[in-house]
Amino acid sequence: MIFFFHCHKAGGSTVVRAAEEGGFVLPPHHANGNVTQEDGTLLHWDGLSDEEATERLKALRDQGVNFLAFEFSMPSLKVLSQFTDARRVTVLREPLARRYSNYKMDVAQEYISLDGVFSIDSYIRKADADYRASNYYTRFFCRLGPDEPVLREHLEYTIALLDAFDVVGILESTSLADDLQAE
Repeated sequence: MIFFFHCHKAGGSTVVRAAEEGGFVLPPHHANGNVTQEDGTLLHWDGLSDEEATERLKALRDQGVNFLAFEFSMPSLKVLSQFTDARRVTVLREPLARRYSNYKMDVAQEYISLDGVFSIDSYIRKADADYRASNYYTRFFCRLGPDEPVLREHLEYTIALLDAFDVVGILESTSLADDLQAE
């Protein structure tokens, strides 16, 4: 099973499409590889107890699912570490390029109100979601919200976590396909 930690605007949708086209089995109810409920809403892993999340992951594995994406929420690392046969994979992107791409998408798709947003700096200050906030990667892997402070220990934790991943691709400089085949 592959646990794909889908960092927003870092090529993750392409990875999910490649997994589908490559024959991986995604959850029966999903949005871009993220588990959804039967009504189509995203499953919020952080709203489940560790026991509930473990049971949900085991049930998905028993259904033959072998690729899961975690983009907007994820089970605790305590839960994920129980799946010792799972490969942990992510793709990172140069932070300023990632942020600018997010800004362009938000503007083009009208995901945000542009009232008071005159530049990327004012966009950043208006951040109302973790993927728009500063220190996004640390926030993502530590499960911090956009208003929570990012401390040195969060950064250290994120570095240690990424060091333990099976594959950490860099969008601008690596071939994820090559990285996966090398593992």
